Amino acid sequence: MRLTRALSEQPYNETISELKCVKKIKGTFDDSWIRMLQQIPGVSETKAYRLVTQHGYDTPHALLRAYQQTQNKEAMLSACFHKTICYSKLSESVYKVVTSKNANELV
Repeated sequence: MRLTRALSEQPYNETISELKCVKKIKGTFDDSWIRMLQQIPGVSETKAYRLVTQHGYDTPHALLRAYQQTQNKEAMLSACFHKTICYSKLSESVYKVVTSKNANELV
């Protein structure tokens, strides 16, 4: 009797991981890149979308290339997130995340 009960309850006793909780969304690479940017504290979906679509940083490589070609790297994105507000700290955070070689660095 115990074996039958254990077998019948087995599908309901799965351990829940973070990956199971994440909504699986089919989308384009742009959607994935926008979601990656949203993992940076302070970057909302609107800000990430604006950065990708309106400023031409549609891939991580495009953003890295832009960082290589500019002098003031940490402030490069400060005007990209909003038309009138300067986001210098957010720009610094994005720069640190994108260019850091230390995976454990805190933003």
